[in-house]
Amino acid sequence: MPERQDYAALYEAHDERIDRIITYFSGKAGLRGDDAEDFASWVKTKLIGDDYAVFRKYQGKSALPTYLVAVIANLSKEYRVARQGRWRPSAAARRKGELAMRLERLVHRDGMRWGAAVEVVRTSGETDLPPQQIERMIAELPPRPPLRPVAVDAEVLEATPASSPGADAAVLDEETETVRARAVQALFAAIGRLPPEDQVALRMKYWDGMKVTDVARGTQRDPKQLFKRLDRVMALLRKDLEAAGVSVETVREMMGGLQS
Repeated sequence: MPERQDYAALYEAHDERIDRIITYFSGKAGLRGDDAEDFASWVKTKLIGDDYAVFRKYQGKSALPTYLVAVIANLSKEYRVARQGRWRPSAAARRKGELAMRLERLVHRDGMRWGAAVEVVRTSGETDLPPQQIERMIAELPPRPPLRPVAVDAEVLEATPASSPGADAAVLDEETETVRARAVQALFAAIGRLPPEDQVALRMKYWDGMKVTDVARGTQRDPKQLFKRLDRVMALLRKDLEAAGVSVETVREMMGGLQS
């Protein structure tokens, strides 16, 4: 039976690979900065804990890197449940499919901002949908109550400052996201009131990124008339958003994003 130092040497030999695996699952969970560092430290503590029990349990039925991937994947789930409570997707998210459930976890479970969640699912290759369409999916998800409070060790409390310079910024970020959620919901409600042919044209131009000439060809409409119609539609949407209580600044930001 290998000695303890042999398991330690085995760990050290695979240290870089372990770091890469942890980084992968950290990114998949949407962890950034200090959260990612905490997760990495927690996983490494688990790997060497109980006299390298993880390595002692390795039976050679698969390559060690493959075994480590499976172990760290399970640790990632354990870490999330231990700190955030067990999460179950809403019925609405389940009806919309895997992408909606993923977005719900990122935004409502992990507290990620909309833009960051959109970036995560696009850069990870989970979808190639345009950002506006992904945001619409987030906006259509039902609000979720916070998970159960998480117990914090006394040592952690002692090491935590009484106040954080980023606390005010975090509150402002949350308020900004709430405003944005309402604005997006108002935008798509306004779009839903448009004639079907206008909705199709908007989707083709702003969601699918098509040129107006291509949209006109695909919908069998005159390009010049379609240009003018889209301008009128954008003006109508702007008025609808303002009537729904969306601030002028937010309207400009959203409509500017559509017109870019």
